[in-house]
Amino acid sequence: MQKLESGAGGEHKIARSFIPVKMRSTHWLTQNPFPAGLARFIEEEKHMIDEYDADCWAHSPYSN
Repeated sequence: MQKLESGAGGEHKIARSFIPVKMRSTHWLTQNPFPAGLARFIEEEKHMIDEYDADCWAHSPYSN
């Protein structure tokens, strides 16, 4: 078996050797009534995901 999808969420999965994998998603808004707010949210979300990823690897049984 090369891959196993353990499902979304759950820091408890790290203890079972499941490490989150960064994924990309694409969304299209035909009209964006709040471009500045959405752009700010995306930047904040990127930083939060990077911090979460680093924290998960810090508690991982594997080396990164």
